[in-house]
Amino acid sequence: MASCVADVSLDAGEEPQVVVECVLSEDPVQTLYLSFTKGASRTEVPVLQEAEAVLTDLTEGGEAGRFERVEDGSWQLTYTAIPEHRYRLDVTVPGHEPIRAEQTMPELVSIRNIESMSMGDGEVISQYGGAIGSVYYVEDMPDNTWCYAMRYNKDKEQREIVEHICTDYPGVDNFNLTGTLYDPEIVELHLIPGEVTPGAYYPMLIGSSLHRRYLRLPKRKAQGRNYFVVAGDFEGEFYYHKINEPREPLPTEGVLMFVSVSDEYDRYLQEALHLQQEQESSDLTAMSIYCRDNIFSNVTGGLGIFGAVMQAPFRWYKRYSVVNTQ
Repeated sequence: MASCVADVSLDAGEEPQVVVECVLSEDPVQTLYLSFTKGASRTEVPVLQEAEAVLTDLTEGGEAGRFERVEDGSWQLTYTAIPEHRYRLDVTVPGHEPIRAEQTMPELVSIRNIESMSMGDGEVISQYGGAIGSVYYVEDMPDNTWCYAMRYNKDKEQREIVEHICTDYPGVDNFNLTGTLYDPEIVELHLIPGEVTPGAYYPMLIGSSLHRRYLRLPKRKAQGRNYFVVAGDFEGEFYYHKINEPREPLPTEGVLMFVSVSDEYDRYLQEALHLQQEQESSDLTAMSIYCRDNIFSNVTGGLGIFGAVMQAPFRWYKRYSVVNTQ
């Protein structure tokens, strides 16, 4: 869900406007990007080098800190945002009106991961049958939650987002369907000596609609426990550990991410992804889309987005299971 700043040339009337991009998180350092639009009469985008940016914790009623400009041109603040606290961002740029935005941190990700391999939960066995891999459950969804997977590319020696993903979660948003269906490779399983059984990764999802890159799980009130699974183009090794032996993901492992997002950032992401699909662009940064298109902004005195997320990596077990051919 993180974005990277790219040089762009945008017209936004005669005078350049300030574009703000800041997404609070539980990370120890918060990052703020500030830039100018080009302005109709200018040939180059002016570089924004001088600014003051202050983050205020409105819940506690005090200043959380001041952002400092770093070598890569961004502004950073050593601070960990607190779940359910409301914050205000104030930015002052010489020659421009004061810029302000407010945001509330979402709650911790409410989804839980269970170990279906243990066969210890009768409801899971009833819904899916035998051991199938990683199963997730949720009782309520206090914030809109996004899910995406990152697989490790050995050639590039880095993670990259999985292009296609699907789920049986009830109520998943269908705004980014690809028009294709989940069709995993069928292999031969030798579970019983002398017998061959067809198998695949998460066969209960065969025929499910594939989403492009993200699953959006809309928030809802408690409706009892719901189990669901996730699959897609999950190639390579993925982060997995036994429940009683937790560990952090290795740099060379793929990860499945669940991200609770604020209402404002949720709206921004939906509109930005819709624009991305229309223009076949991979850049979701605020500065790359403002003024060229009518994208949601919650910034007063400028353009851009002040958002908030709570995110966590989850286990995903790559296990072949029997395909039901009946």
